[in-house]
Amino acid sequence: MKKNKIAKLIAIAFVMTGSVPTITSAATLVNVELVSTGSSIAYNNVMAGPYVIEVDGVPIDALCDDFNTESFVGQTWQAWLYSPAEIAAGAGKFASEGMYEEIGWLFGQTDSMTSYEQARAQSAIWNMTGAGPVLDVLATSYFTQATDGTHNAFNPNMWVLTANPLGASQEFLLKIPQVPLPASVWLFGAGFLGLVGVARVHNS
Repeated sequence: MKKNKIAKLIAIAFVMTGSVPTITSAATLVNVELVSTGSSIAYNNVMAGPYVIEVDGVPIDALCDDFNTESFVGQTWQAWLYSPAEIAAGAGKFASEGMYEEIGWLFGQTDSMTSYEQARAQSAIWNMTGAGPVLDVLATSYFTQATDGTHNAFNPNMWVLTANPLGASQEFLLKIPQVPLPASVWLFGAGFLGLVGVARVHNS
């Protein structure tokens, strides 16, 4: 396992505790599983809102930004895990659409939303990357706010999982807060990397 991959997986693992670092290393290929529909709810005959996925075995909530690619519970695939810096540099399935700034802004609002509101935000995001479900009044307002031309900065907490190959599954958005890790965690990480190095030497 490469050092940058371990660092990213440590970051994902600490999502649950709210203490994670900012990581801007090269894209990492990870294994993904769509575990459940999570807290998503039915909206126009589809499940919209946060799903639960696993990234290399670590469960995390995620929103989908890709309505026109099908995914199903229990599906597994590989994906590129892109950091915010990599998205800002042009990575991601929808980079050519120039919408990740707007998507990131709306994605950042979902933490304080109810499930009902998250479903509408999800639908608005789907329509920002292509043809999605018909928008109701609230979803239309989210779409309008996100695309009004004032949101031109990338969300520093939004990581993106882009399927490899692209058609293998939908693209997902993950949130990893920018909170510095305690020094003890970095020491643990360094020790863990050392153990991995020893294991590789012994196994070679």
